[in-house]
Amino acid sequence: MQFPTVQKWKWKKNFTAAVFAFALSAILAAPFVAQGESSIEGTVADSSGGGVPGVSVQIKNLETRAERLLTTDDSGRFFAAALSVGQ
Repeated sequence: MQFPTVQKWKWKKNFTAAVFAFALSAILAAPFVAQGESSIEGTVADSSGGGVPGVSVQIKNLETRAERLLTTDDSGRFFAAALSVGQ
């Protein structure tokens, strides 16, 4: 009568191990999924190091040919968020 109990215990042990392995792989893979967007920030400066306002900055993805045009702020800074990852 102990044979069914031993098999039932082995099945539960294997099932628990499989669920644990699946959960662990899902947790470890999560950071790799969220790499679809990036951002670029920078400053346009003159030879003395001061920021240059009102400069046009063009960002272009060489793979998709998508472009974004920005203008520097009063301090010469620019920021482009939500860019697709690429060259």
